[in-house]
Amino acid sequence: MVDKTENDFRYLTDIIEGDVYIGGAESHIFRHIAIIAKQLQEQYPNVRYHLSSGNAEDITSLLDKGLLDFALIVHPRQLPHYHYQKLPSQDIWGVILPTTDPLAKKDSIALEDIQHLPLILSRQAVTKTQSDNQLLNWLGDLNQLNIVSTFNLSYNALFMVEESLGYLIGFDQLTYNPNLTFRPLEPLLTSDHYLVWKKDKVFSAAAQLFLDKLQG
Repeated sequence: MVDKTENDFRYLTDIIEGDVYIGGAESHIFRHIAIIAKQLQEQYPNVRYHLSSGNAEDITSLLDKGLLDFALIVHPRQLPHYHYQKLPSQDIWGVILPTTDPLAKKDSIALEDIQHLPLILSRQAVTKTQSDNQLLNWLGDLNQLNIVSTFNLSYNALFMVEESLGYLIGFDQLTYNPNLTFRPLEPLLTSDHYLVWKKDKVFSAAAQLFLDKLQG
């Protein structure tokens, strides 16, 4: 924290340079962050970006401690002490499964298709602390499900799917493994994403530049 604060003030000059700290879960929505960073790099080549991956609980904890400038999350309504900016795309919820699985022949997956099958779920998704947890509402009574594994980030969990341990419920575009495929949930379930920051946050020049570009 001390190092980050020193760096923030070190670059408070007319020449904008320095560090921007951004955290979030694994999602293709991060591409929007990358596009903004690339646009800024052409004019401000000395601005650097530091990315942290984690679930919403981990990332907001870092945000609260001042170790991040921004966090990419799904549920801003649970964070009244934050400002937030909605990003211009959505994630689609679905099932990631082997391409050879019989369910891969379906266009979409209903709850009755997987209710008694082994499931691999995000720990955040099955936490009842969020009043607007869409996936939890879709799943219904967790005691009626066969949950064989949970995860906080999907990369390692995908190996479980590849070895046929279970069916992973998560966002689209999480895997480029040719042995796995994605089928959306039925009825369709989507999540908006937001970039959030603390209301009392004093930004470095680099972080303020990033925010201005995001909101511009």
